[in-house]
Amino acid sequence: MTRTAARALLTGVTDPSGVAGPERPYVLFLARRYREAVALVEASTSTGHPVESAVRDLVAAACLARAPQHLDGPLPANPVDAAFVRYLRAETAMTAGRVAESERLAALAADATPGDSLWHLASRLVRARSLAFLGRLAEAQLEAGEVRRAMLRHGWAAPALVAEAVETFVAAHAGDVARVELWTEGLRLRVPSAQTFAEQMAYVLGALALSAAGRPTAAAELLFTSCGGQGVPELPLFARAYAVDVMVEGALANAQVAVAAEYVGLSETFEVADHPMANAALHRARARLAVVAGDLDAARSQAEVSGERAGDVGGALYVLRASLLRAVAEQASGDAAAATEAARLASEAGPDEVTAWFERELATWGASPRPVPGIGWDQLDGRRQLVARLAALGRRNREIAELLRVSVKTVERDVSEILRLLAAPRRVDLARLVPVGGGPVAAPRTALTARQTEVAALVAAGLTNAEVADSLGLSVKAVEKHVSAIFDRLGVDSRTAVAAVVLTGPASVPEA
Repeated sequence: MTRTAARALLTGVTDPSGVAGPERPYVLFLARRYREAVALVEASTSTGHPVESAVRDLVAAACLARAPQHLDGPLPANPVDAAFVRYLRAETAMTAGRVAESERLAALAADATPGDSLWHLASRLVRARSLAFLGRLAEAQLEAGEVRRAMLRHGWAAPALVAEAVETFVAAHAGDVARVELWTEGLRLRVPSAQTFAEQMAYVLGALALSAAGRPTAAAELLFTSCGGQGVPELPLFARAYAVDVMVEGALANAQVAVAAEYVGLSETFEVADHPMANAALHRARARLAVVAGDLDAARSQAEVSGERAGDVGGALYVLRASLLRAVAEQASGDAAAATEAARLASEAGPDEVTAWFERELATWGASPRPVPGIGWDQLDGRRQLVARLAALGRRNREIAELLRVSVKTVERDVSEILRLLAAPRRVDLARLVPVGGGPVAAPRTALTARQTEVAALVAAGLTNAEVADSLGLSVKAVEKHVSAIFDRLGVDSRTAVAAVVLTGPASVPEA
């Protein structure tokens, strides 16, 4: 049953005229014949077969933004059909904007399928996309890279293109603007017009990458020229919602407020209430326009809803984008504490790449974090001062909890309050803000080479690997190797701990 589906996934151009049964809507969908796929699904009576149910869910989620109904349940007896259904369920969850559920289903599907088979690799590609939106960028980069190389070994160019797009999306959030621009220009040459679902997803991810890299005009142009022009009508509904946010940002970057308003007006006709991520994207687009229009109450409200919808399904990157817009609105209204609060949220979001991206975006909007009057070290009680010292030394929350014999949740709350009161944008900044062991002393550098000392100093200053590479004229890979060596030589396992050693030197841990 799955042979035709596999061929369609690999090429995207299989002629569906000779395809019958539950695979036909799937083949139509991959060939970008969305209306025909929807019409076929809605006209037919469901038999309840797992393959048919999975295909119907995918088409409805992508083209109608409907919530999936069959992400669990019995699998076909045939192991190949079962692998196909597992993949479809993961793809459907991702397409429906349920990114945390998608990552879970994709991991299960990959584990249950023979390695290096199509459905194993396709499931891992879904997982890579899910990880990217969850903000787990390093994992997404690793997964996408391995899948791309395996796909290319088999000669499977269509899914390999999507894997490249995921890698580019991650690179954008790491600040590698040159790589993003180079890849998207190459995409234009290779695929002048997106003719398949896979090619459209590559274009959408490429546009999101350009947007994250601070190139909103190029992002909007990429979608406009490849997906049907005004309103990007050739995209399926869920992707049109993402595209509207990109197009609004691009229009506002060129002071085309009327054009942005037109796109926002168009989005009012999109029925995406059941699609949390698409819904979050549209609320973010409305918040962008409201900021420019000076309607700060509306901007705050729309940004808050956007963050809530994304947060419901684990979309960490979209939560940060919403936090950014809310901070901008609060800053414009004269609330100086808002940007600091947004930066605090970013510092808790996870990997360094996410935090660094957020701070670059915040600076671009002119809402850099500023200390709030009347707060500081003296307002921390004894326990929180101790937590702050331990965190500044690079201790992780679980380690601190074990040392102080409190719950991890208690430490998480303490660290959040410490960052707020010290106006610290990120956890790594505690190394320079907290009076650890009586104050800063000369950092021991005998264990480091001269180049490692330079790299460690820049890491302590909060630079990302890409920024360190640019500053020292090195490749990112070379910096990664230096950072790994620094961790080994200093006996630490985090960038925060490197900052503690470089900025404060060795310090004893106070007694509880």
